[in-house]
Amino acid sequence: MVVKQSELTVITKAKELCSYVLTISDKSPKKFRFTLSSRLQNYSISIVEQLLYANEVRMAVKNTQLLGKRLEMRRNFQQQAFTDMKMLAYLSQLAMEQQCILPRQYEQITKGLYDCQNLLGAWPGNNVNNNNVNNDNALVPAWPCCQMADLSRLSRT
Repeated sequence: MVVKQSELTVITKAKELCSYVLTISDKSPKKFRFTLSSRLQNYSISIVEQLLYANEVRMAVKNTQLLGKRLEMRRNFQQQAFTDMKMLAYLSQLAMEQQCILPRQYEQITKGLYDCQNLLGAWPGNNVNNNNVNNDNALVPAWPCCQMADLSRLSRT
């Protein structure tokens, strides 16, 4: 995978996760191809899409009212990406339980989501500091990070 030098780490990690999900979902059993597999693919692509949209919102403006609107727009894209990450986490767990993907594949997806959510959670805080926006007006949500997969409770059948 070719990575631009200026690309944000969260976008790079999301692209890697998307590539992995697309690879493993192509190998899933045929009965899941148009249900779980396609949903896994759609959410992983949507995460990258929302992060790219958020990154394209230009914040270098002097008008504080315009800056506030752009900050809100960026936060909306970031929130949608975060929601898609939670949906991907749930669907990958469901896919593992239904034996659509293997437990080790589920673990890899959860690790990727954990990284992406931590990096995404750090992004809004950086916007506030870098753009001289008053913290009282900031829209920084308190985002809980994804818990890494605990596969010890699963029995191999």
